[in-house]
Amino acid sequence: MAELRKVGIYWRRYGSDYQVIASLYTSGDPVIKSKIKQLVPDVEELVKAQKMREKMQVRASTPTGAYVTISARYLPAWNLMKAGKLKAAAEDLIGVMNADPKYHLTKLDVMAKIYALRGDSPTAIKGEIANLKAMEKSSSQDIGLHFLALLYEKEANAATNPKVKKDFLQLAYQTWYRSRLRDQLDFYALRKTREFEDKYHFTAPKKIEEEIKKSRKSGTVNAAPAAPPNVQRFYQPSGA
Repeated sequence: MAELRKVGIYWRRYGSDYQVIASLYTSGDPVIKSKIKQLVPDVEELVKAQKMREKMQVRASTPTGAYVTISARYLPAWNLMKAGKLKAAAEDLIGVMNADPKYHLTKLDVMAKIYALRGDSPTAIKGEIANLKAMEKSSSQDIGLHFLALLYEKEANAATNPKVKKDFLQLAYQTWYRSRLRDQLDFYALRKTREFEDKYHFTAPKKIEEEIKKSRKSGTVNAAPAAPPNVQRFYQPSGA
C-alpha cells in the first residue's frame, strides 16, 4: 500500500498522465534517461511505484484505481484534518477542486517538458496540460464537496463565537448545496441542505445557483467554490 500511496504523490505532482514519465524512462536511451532524471530526480522510485500499481491492477483494477485517486486528491487533506489543521485541510481541498498548482498538479511544468521529450508539439502539449487540469477539476468534486462541507461542520461545532459558528454553518450549507446542484442524484447532499434549511432557516443561495448554471454552458458542471483565500476571513482567533 505504501507504493500505491507514492503513486498518489506522483499523480498529485504531475497529473493522471504521470505514467508517461515511467514509460518514457523505461524505454528511453541513455540520453533520454539522463534528461528525465534531471527533471524528475526520483524517477526510479516513480517507476517502481508504477510497476506496483500495474501488478495490483491485474488482481483488482477498480479498487487499485480508486485508492490511487483518493491518495492523490484527498489523503493530504485527511491527514491535515486528523492533525487538527482544519483550515489547511479546507484550503487544500479547494485547491484540488480548482487544480490550483499551489496545492495540486504542482509540477505540470515538468510534465510539459516530459511531453516535449516524447516529441509532442507545443500545441499538443498545451492541450494535454489543459486536459489534465480539466479532468482533476471535474473528477475531484464528488468527494471533495462532501469532505469540505464536513470540515466546515467540524469548524462550526468547535467555534465558541456565535457569529463565527453561523458563518461556518452557512459555508457548510452552501457547500452541500453546490454538491446538490452539481448532481441531481446526490440525494445525500439534498437531504443535508434540507436539514440545514429546517434547522437554521437558510435559504437557497441564488448567487451559487447562477454560478453553477453558467458553468453548464461550457459543457461541464463546475460547482467548486472559489480559490482558498476566500475562506481566510472565517478563521479568526475569536472562533477558536
